[in-house]
Amino acid sequence: MRKLYLFLLFVTAFSLYGTHAHAQGECDNTADLITVINDANGTIAPGGSNLQLCGTPNEAMFISLQYDDNAEATAGLTIVVISTTTPGVPTVTQLEPGTPLALEADNTYVLQFTLNSPVEEQTFILSLLELNTMPFGIELATAAITVMGQPAPVEFASFAGRSTDKTIDLDWSTASESGNSGFEVQRSADGSEWHDLTFVPTAVDGNTGSDYGFVDQSPLNGASYYRLMQVDFDGSFDYSPVVEVNFVPANALQVYPNPAHNSVNVRLADDGGTTYRAVITDRVGRTILERTISGADALDVNALETGIYQLSILTDSGLLTQRFVKN
Repeated sequence: MRKLYLFLLFVTAFSLYGTHAHAQGECDNTADLITVINDANGTIAPGGSNLQLCGTPNEAMFISLQYDDNAEATAGLTIVVISTTTPGVPTVTQLEPGTPLALEADNTYVLQFTLNSPVEEQTFILSLLELNTMPFGIELATAAITVMGQPAPVEFASFAGRSTDKTIDLDWSTASESGNSGFEVQRSADGSEWHDLTFVPTAVDGNTGSDYGFVDQSPLNGASYYRLMQVDFDGSFDYSPVVEVNFVPANALQVYPNPAHNSVNVRLADDGGTTYRAVITDRVGRTILERTISGADALDVNALETGIYQLSILTDSGLLTQRFVKN
């Protein structure tokens, strides 16, 4: 895949060779590469664009790429160096940050830049260094090129979900929106296969934020995963973080009588004829009693001291809990 990618860039760049420099004007094959790089210093390039420089070094040298202040690259920058060492058979090399590339004297080079759109401005430094002074290198030329930032269409301030007796309620808010059409609410039972539930259109006209909500009237039992697919007016989209919500239907677990004396009856609404592990803990979380029970059973609590306890049962629908009082 990488070879194909480099080949496509090679085709693009080589077809532009001798045609454009900085995406404007003629690309002078005889231009001194040191002068070309120095002249490019301070260039502002829009994200999502291509940029091209070309020239010929008058001596052997290194070309080096690094990011301003050693910051992590966010521009999605790709620089391909195309050399015409052998006429008709150019060589293509991808320039990696921190890895200098040797350039031969009197050979013409085309530097083809591909720039994605960072959220914030991203500056990279392109340097030409004397060949015999590496690894430190005396600088012959340098260019600081800034890729213009483009704010994300939507900046999420929050996204949360909570379970009620019959529904799962989702709430989210945005700090800012730009070009946002709305949100596709999606749900998954396993976090990998997603299904659309509804589309919530944007509530703003401008760059402000807003509050949104959606109620899942038919939630899945147990754990469910929710995310928002934010859709721009131009059809592009991005995803929110994923939230997990555990839904337990009302009256899924009944414990009675409450308060209890000698025993408590346990009833599971979704009893499938299987057995379950029941655990009784005290107020500080210590396990007092463990038993295997059916979906309709009774637990002997006669030996328990007077106090408040919690009964927990793990089912396919999730963890069910119910407090009871022992007199």
